[in-house]
Order: sequence, then structure tokens, then C-alpha cells
Amino acid sequence: RGACWLAFAILAPTFAGATTLVPPSDLGELSLRSEAVVLAVAGPSRVSHRGPLLFTRTEFTVTRALAGGLRAGEKLEVEAPGGRRDGGGWLVPGSPRFEPGLAYLLFLDSAPDGCWRPAALAYGLLRASSGAGGRRLLEPLAEAEEAAWLSPPDGRHVEPVGTYLESPLLDHLEEVLVGRAPWDGRRALPPREAALPRPDSPPLARETASVRRALAFGRRGDQRHQGLEGTAVRCGDLAHAVPVPGEPGALGA
Repeated sequence: RGACWLAFAILAPTFAGATTLVPPSDLGELSLRSEAVVLAVAGPSRVSHRGPLLFTRTEFTVTRALAGGLRAGEKLEVEAPGGRRDGGGWLVPGSPRFEPGLAYLLFLDSAPDGCWRPAALAYGLLRASSGAGGRRLLEPLAEAEEAAWLSPPDGRHVEPVGTYLESPLLDHLEEVLVGRAPWDGRRALPPREAALPRPDSPPLARETASVRRALAFGRRGDQRHQGLEGTAVRCGDLAHAVPVPGEPGALGA
């Protein structure tokens, strides 16, 4: 478990220009596999170069910490691949783009330099919003829909991420994290959604040769991969992105 969580978040360039993602089964599993789970308010962002690649770091202020040893009021930086700077840019489909002043539920893994990275990019991250009657909701990020789904190799069911009531969801995740209850997303759904039948898994992308090769690269752990423009980068440095050498990709923009 760490910056390169390839068992659950494997990204690869495809000919269609999408990011391919192998998701966890549900938010309960995502929370258990993450090093930190916090509700935090986004602040300013800055974009920096790492070789030919761009990464965006956003400052957050924690308002509620569920896991990871963080405390309310503490500040942290979250880094995501992609960004724009000096007239250039790197677009990573499925990478989150945070708006200052908005609150987010973040599932994070730590990086060696002290910052944090989303455990599965935008997948599972939720943004605070207001619902009917002023109820506080947490809803999925639109960026998560930019990624294509790769069918889990074990054939397990993947529960779609929904829109949840904020307080019930946070309380339930705390129960899951300490082992007091198994994950049951219906406990945090708004009343109408909770009464609906459980939906099927989201559409899953067909495994192309490119994706199968990316999976093979991912299983090699800490080995170096050939990045954009022939630059060697570690999987952790690429924040879960696994370029496939010798094939056209969509990681650059």
C-alpha cells in the first residue's frame, strides 16, 4: 500500500484517449486501503514540472479526519497529475481538479516528499454540495467519469459511487474503518435513493492489448517505466499513471 496502489488504480494511455481504471469494490474498501481519509476544504493550487510532466498541488485544511492521524485544522498538500503552466499542459483523464473554497472527502496515500496523493485519482472522491432543504450532500467528481472502467480480474461486483448524505456517510465510514460495521452505502443515501434497488456495476472497458501490457508493467512494483519523451519515471512519481512504451498515449495535452 502506498503511492503506487496498482492493485486498485491502474492507469494506461489508450487509443481512445481515456484513462483506464480498475476500481475498488466500494467506498468501504477504498477507505480501508487508503492511508488517510479526511473531509477538507480546498485552498490555492500551484503547478510544477517534474521532467516533461506537470503536477498540481492543492493546499487543504482538514475539517474532519476519519483516518491517517490527521486533525481538524491541520493543513496538507494533495498532488494530482496534470495541470497547465507556461502555455503548456498535461491532461490526465480521471485526475481530480479541485476548486478553492469547496469541501471534499479525500481518500489519500502518502508520498515520500510529505505530500498526499488521491488513492485512486478522482474515483471515490466526493465534493460537498447542498441538497433539498439545505441538507449537506457529498457527490462524485465529474472527472471520475473521464476514466474508462477495466473489468476486475476476479469478476467481483463494483458498486457505483453515489451521492450521499454527508454526516451519515462520514459516521458510517468511521464505523467501517474501526471494524464496527461492514460497508453498506444505503445507510448514507438520501431516503429516495436508499429505497431503490442496488444498481449494477458501471460499464466496464474491454481489455485491449495496451491495457494488458500496462497491467503487466504494474505488477513489477518499483521497477522504472519509460515515460513521455523517453524520460524514465518511477510509478510513484507518475502518481499512478503507467505509460505504455512504444504506443501512442493520451497523457499529454
